[in-house]
Amino acid sequence: MNEGDDDLFEDNVVDADQDERHEEKSTKKSVKVKEKAAPTFEGKGKACKEDNSEEEDLWGPESNDDTAPLGFKTFREVDLADPQFHVGQTFESVELLRKAIQAYSCKHRKDIKLQVNDLKRLNGRCTEECSCNFKVHSFTSNFLAQKYLESFRADQDMNMKNFSRIVQKEWCMTPGRCKLQRARRLAMKIIYGDEEGQYKLLWDYGNEIRRSNPGSSFYVSLDENSRFKRCYMCLEASKKGFLQGCRPMIFLDGCFIKTRYRGQLLAEVGVDPNDCIFPIAVAAVEVEDTANWTWFLDTLKADLGIENIAPWTVMSNKQKGLINDVKDVFPDSEHRYILEARELPVLSMFERIKGQIMSRNYNKQNQEEKWPGVVCPKIKKRVLKNVELSNNCYADGEGDGLFAVYDVVSSTPVDYIVDLKTKTCTCSRWQKSGIPCPHVASVATKDGIDPLSLVDNCYSIDMHRKTYGNIVYPCKDKSEWEKMGEPTILPPSYKKHVGRPTKNRRKAPGEVDCRGGGKRMSRHGVIMHCSHCGRPDHNRNGCYWFKNGLPAPDQPQGNNPPPTQP
Repeated sequence: MNEGDDDLFEDNVVDADQDERHEEKSTKKSVKVKEKAAPTFEGKGKACKEDNSEEEDLWGPESNDDTAPLGFKTFREVDLADPQFHVGQTFESVELLRKAIQAYSCKHRKDIKLQVNDLKRLNGRCTEECSCNFKVHSFTSNFLAQKYLESFRADQDMNMKNFSRIVQKEWCMTPGRCKLQRARRLAMKIIYGDEEGQYKLLWDYGNEIRRSNPGSSFYVSLDENSRFKRCYMCLEASKKGFLQGCRPMIFLDGCFIKTRYRGQLLAEVGVDPNDCIFPIAVAAVEVEDTANWTWFLDTLKADLGIENIAPWTVMSNKQKGLINDVKDVFPDSEHRYILEARELPVLSMFERIKGQIMSRNYNKQNQEEKWPGVVCPKIKKRVLKNVELSNNCYADGEGDGLFAVYDVVSSTPVDYIVDLKTKTCTCSRWQKSGIPCPHVASVATKDGIDPLSLVDNCYSIDMHRKTYGNIVYPCKDKSEWEKMGEPTILPPSYKKHVGRPTKNRRKAPGEVDCRGGGKRMSRHGVIMHCSHCGRPDHNRNGCYWFKNGLPAPDQPQGNNPPPTQP
């Protein structure tokens, strides 16, 4: 505290020992105090009266500590957790006073109504139904958003069920689901900013991406009305990692964007040496159609510098079940981070994906330092599994690296030929995957060769280091971004849809599991037949013979309608 701050401390803090001495002194001279006029203070040309004779008893805090407590006259932000009012208390602003009254109303279940105020006074009175304490109008969605802002910042995926339990536990009140949804939406708006305003920052964000990560690509496409059309992002670390350590395979996928303006989020991923998904590029488009996919692939081809497309393999889906297929093929993959980011505004969505890639590269670098040997752990498990399966195979040496392998487990026992020099097997699994099959593992066991030495070099830990050895550098704060001065980007045209936005993807018929096992098949194109008469185009409830209690005819008469009732 500086030398000139003594008066400020004395004006806002009162020592408890001084209060007790003042009480004893005032008790002896109580008559004189009553006769003496109250002191007046002049400030800015106006006189104000101050009466401190009973002020200490009204607001003095209770404390069980031996030390003398300090009573603070100024209300602070931290006091909103449990607001307490007393005479002589000061507030920084009228907004803070309103927040304190609202917090007090919700904390003590008092329905306080703020009446018409003037420039100097703020009036609040309890309503007539205040004693019931069953309904508090101050418990609004805006209050919940401000109260649980840091909770949503820490856990942005908190669902409404858990949010409702937390609110009910802390406040003993059960708000409606719509109020909780509004509170979450307001909190997300405070955290990420305005959704429409983020489109205007795309030019500056793209320039910051290229500045912080030289060689990265960030393209924005607009329509003739300067509205957002599509956007593409590919980081330099992803380019180098994919070209240096991954196999020439590209997987394509798309998912819906769960925001107000909706759209599609397209992703292109590869496979790293440990058989995990490696993100390459992402794009946000209005619709998933041929034109946008063509633009996405052409941009990626030019970005990666691909000229000879013969050795490349591109895998895509024409069904909705690609997400489940990815989970089956790559159960430990990081495919979920794209689905988590699709519920954020456009700029926050790209920033979340970039942050996930950055942290993922860092975690992979730490993991590979603990891996023993020269082969990645997931590939090593597959090799050891093939070694166990090789116990059912018998290998006979033919010379010059050739072996005849007899498989006794298969339904139709077949002889396989393994050539160690050319690294081929007649089952074709070794040359296609680069991992020794059970037939090769049996030959390696017979010839005293380590099966891990026959694994292709693309699965080595050294290639894994090359894949994740590139660093994704963070960006500066928004306030420090360079202003590009480009035309203002308008959001896409908003189309109001009927009903509440869906969160779950609509599954295809082949994805739904039946109760008895298997997959549910589609009934599209199936002709309905009656179980009573056997005729088509109606069921038993609409059958003429069943409703009239008549037996079914012996043979159905094709598509002839049943006789009408006389």
